[in-house]
Amino acid sequence: MNGKNFAILCAAAGILILAAIFMSDSGKIQPSEDIGNEIFPALPINDITKLVIRSQDDTMEIVKQDNGWIVPEKYGYPADFSKVRTALITLSGLKVGQILTLDDVQKRHLKIAPPQTMTDNTLQEQTAGSLLELYRSDEKIASLLVGDTHKRHASGQAAMFGSYPDGQYVSPDNGQTVYLVGETLDSIIADPNDWLDSDLVNVPSADIVSATIKAPDTKPISLSRAKNGNLEVDNLPRKKTTDEAKARSVAGALSYLRFKDIADPSLPDSVTGMNHPTIFSVTTKKGEIYTVSVGGKQEGSDSRYVRIRAAFDSTAQPTKQEPETTANENQDASDPEKDLKPKIEALDKKLRAWTYIIESHLTGPMMYTENDLIKKEEKKKDK
Repeated sequence: MNGKNFAILCAAAGILILAAIFMSDSGKIQPSEDIGNEIFPALPINDITKLVIRSQDDTMEIVKQDNGWIVPEKYGYPADFSKVRTALITLSGLKVGQILTLDDVQKRHLKIAPPQTMTDNTLQEQTAGSLLELYRSDEKIASLLVGDTHKRHASGQAAMFGSYPDGQYVSPDNGQTVYLVGETLDSIIADPNDWLDSDLVNVPSADIVSATIKAPDTKPISLSRAKNGNLEVDNLPRKKTTDEAKARSVAGALSYLRFKDIADPSLPDSVTGMNHPTIFSVTTKKGEIYTVSVGGKQEGSDSRYVRIRAAFDSTAQPTKQEPETTANENQDASDPEKDLKPKIEALDKKLRAWTYIIESHLTGPMMYTENDLIKKEEKKKDK
């Protein structure tokens, strides 16, 4: 080995030694018997009555009441119970993956810094984590400082997609002890809207037997099922036909309908447009009647204010002749009024108290004009 190569090897060895010394002083992963242990052993999730999530610029709560969980910051609208349940189960099952020794600079880099504690707002936004607190009545029984996500670099063919999150840096004692856990917690420290039960109604398009659209100062447009099974505009002028694609959009308007946000209940009708709404109504073959009032656009957005009511019509008749049944079969058959009416009444009670904000591509079919629903004639090509 010549002198030049020997010098290069010595320099490389020196760099490795310095790196090892640096890693031993900061950012070290500590071996411990705590690896694999639960961070919150025996967490009484059934006793928890409040979750508080503090970020650098906001504080939100999810609160348990007699009739379920609500989000006070959203005017007390019901929270998504499945999300609350999943969050509590996730927190109760968090296990220590790694224990890290970090200096203050490294903690800030990983957002292991309590929110709302720094005077420099810019620095705080860049380095503060989110503080999650769990309460049993007024007693705080656990807290977790949630820092940055841990990202793993993909390998092989997936490397082209970059890194992906596979864990979270957390601290159960306000930053003194830092753990890396195998779960990501971004969904728990989410925006208040993400905690809401945003599902409104789900009416299959095949169940719709008729629909009406009544815009302000216009005559109603009615559609009903034709013999071919399609929803068609009633009483069209001669030589005019229904645009089947638009009619299908009308029939599917209430399929998996969700809202974007909840409107402030104190807003007057003159602001929401509920003083002159477009009324969209559908009736199903089961006798359900859903009436949607579509108001004006939210300021600075294309989304619209919407109110929804639900009712049950016991006189609704099947759309086609049902086969005859025996006496025993009639006794076993379910009673739609007995089975469905209470569900519809409960749904209406939930819906009628609120004004929703729904994206315009969902409200569009509820506001079609007759001209929208008429099939456009294809222009003849010049010979």
